[in-house]
Amino acid sequence: MEPGEVEAALQRHPRVREAAVVPAPAGDHMRLVAYVAADPSVGDAELTAFAGSRLPAHMVPSLWVRLPHLPRTRNGKLNRAALPPPAPPARGGASAAPRTPLQHAVLDLLGSLPGAAPAADLTAEVPAWAGSRYGPALVTALLRDRFGDPVPHVSAGHTARRIAAELRRLGIHPQ
Repeated sequence: MEPGEVEAALQRHPRVREAAVVPAPAGDHMRLVAYVAADPSVGDAELTAFAGSRLPAHMVPSLWVRLPHLPRTRNGKLNRAALPPPAPPARGGASAAPRTPLQHAVLDLLGSLPGAAPAADLTAEVPAWAGSRYGPALVTALLRDRFGDPVPHVSAGHTARRIAAELRRLGIHPQ
């Protein structure tokens, strides 16, 4: 996977001024972090959908970091070393508890995966539930079975909160 390909795809968005993509460790796997300087009206779900329409699912960033502009060296090149570390996801507390029927439905589905413990934390990431590198594809297939089409493409590092938000954006409600 070449980060430059992902950056080029993101920079085709009409409201993205600059983009940089770096792999970052997330537990036992790597995830893609996208640093973007974009119009504030562009949400993460829109950027995810835009990237997903142009890139394979494994190349869609799982974390978005907003910056007013990307750091540059004196020569005008991107200064990757000056990119801030991504903020760790919130853990525990009320913010991690499911609050909507859709969040509960996503957690129920993910907790039913073979070998998975019941999922109760909206910040847990997909590979922790699926237990293999095929986890994102399995989760996408299960979402399609449960909710029909369309469903969001799931990548390593996606959380239950993000999956539920993308389902809601697509107009999907639990039955």
